[in-house]
Amino acid sequence: AISRFQMTADGLSAARLSGNFTTGGRGLPQIAGRIERGAGNGMTLRAAMAEYVAGPSRVALPQLVLVQNRNGSLGFAGAARLSGPLPGGEARNLALPIEGNYAQGRGLLAWRQCVPVSFDSLALANLTLQRRSLTLCPPPGGAIFASDSRGTRVAAGASSLDLAGRLGATPIRITGGAMGLAWPGTMAARSLDIAIGPEGDASKFRIANLGARIGGDRRGVGLGQE
Repeated sequence: AISRFQMTADGLSAARLSGNFTTGGRGLPQIAGRIERGAGNGMTLRAAMAEYVAGPSRVALPQLVLVQNRNGSLGFAGAARLSGPLPGGEARNLALPIEGNYAQGRGLLAWRQCVPVSFDSLALANLTLQRRSLTLCPPPGGAIFASDSRGTRVAAGASSLDLAGRLGATPIRITGGAMGLAWPGTMAARSLDIAIGPEGDASKFRIANLGARIGGDRRGVGLGQE
């Protein structure tokens, strides 16, 4: 529904459009926002989406701003909160900022700066991490997420780790140095301290270097990324 719409023109420049809108209905997301178009043919949309549930998945956008320039490129920023299945696992209340841009010929780039990520729980195979936050950074001069004519790529690094949860039914805590991953490509971590079992009676391990290949042969992000 459009609750208010306005168009102004002076006959000398392009018309300026503005209006508020809402969406909703059975099975549809509830979105409220405002759209504005200026004299330079640029457009700005500000919106928020209440939590939308589809099967086991939940997504909410507390804030989202989209800016389209006169050349057609699109920039976006905001925040998201997600819950639901992931490849090989599940996330609950995964919160992260949204930032990126899209341009024809350059594709989609997201998270070109370090971003804070938090979650209530994050399950991967039989490892479940609980109530933690960490900062992920892109490779130098790049983005954490990129999709263009060369395909889709993910590359991120963390300068340190402090994670806790359960491995199956057994408590586990992982602390240590830098971690980096690229998909497709490699995952690598160094100076990991791992404690498995109840506090005070845990088995402890130190891993100097850990690496694994993920998908094709791509260059990963460097360890110790800030």
